[in-house]
Amino acid sequence: VNSQNKAGIKPAVVGKGDFKYACLHEWGELPANIEWQTTHGVAIDSTGLIYITHRGTGRPASDVVVVFDEKGKFVRSFGNELHGGGHGIDIRREGNDEFAYLSNTGKQTVVKTTLKGNVVWTKTKPVESGKYDDPKTPYSPTNINFMPDGGFVIGDGYGSHYLHQYNKDGKWIRTWGGNGNEPGKMKTPHGHWLDNRLGRKPAIAVCDRANARLQYFDLKGKHLGFVKELSFPADIDIQGETMLVS
Repeated sequence: VNSQNKAGIKPAVVGKGDFKYACLHEWGELPANIEWQTTHGVAIDSTGLIYITHRGTGRPASDVVVVFDEKGKFVRSFGNELHGGGHGIDIRREGNDEFAYLSNTGKQTVVKTTLKGNVVWTKTKPVESGKYDDPKTPYSPTNINFMPDGGFVIGDGYGSHYLHQYNKDGKWIRTWGGNGNEPGKMKTPHGHWLDNRLGRKPAIAVCDRANARLQYFDLKGKHLGFVKELSFPADIDIQGETMLVS
């Protein structure tokens, strides 16, 4: 957003009604050894720290996750080994601890880490699905969503347009989707989220980006419907009763 007030002092404000947002272009103090390269994901932990992912290109390699406090002061960074493909991020509490789930389009992996970057596990393409028997079939995960039972779903958004469901132990359960525009098919399922807002039966909402729509599935991957009043949906979050789609 390039507009600002005439004095050039106050930040530009976008939106209307109860949904107004200030555009703080210089927010976030980056250390000298990190330069933003296509920021993709944002998550907030239980203490209010803000985690931002970026792709990270060029040399020397830099960390792809940068952590700030609520005022934008740099706290720490991690993920040097994921340089070149930092993308989606979300944080989940499991027992007494919180973990980050990071999708990496360059390494073709999803990595679970502690909030200080220690790797718990790394997942590559789900060969169990049978969708990648041909070694030339692309796989490039862009995001994940968490499931009510402790499992999660990985979206192959830049690869072959599938969603892959895993249980709470990280075991593959099922795969659905694939390239297309008919119900149940997708083109760039870039981001997705569990829509469990009050009064709704929980379902998975997918940013079917290149098809310019949200697509809904039940928790076993059955197509439920569309929301089509969108141009290029990229990711989803929910705050209370409101769904936010970037």
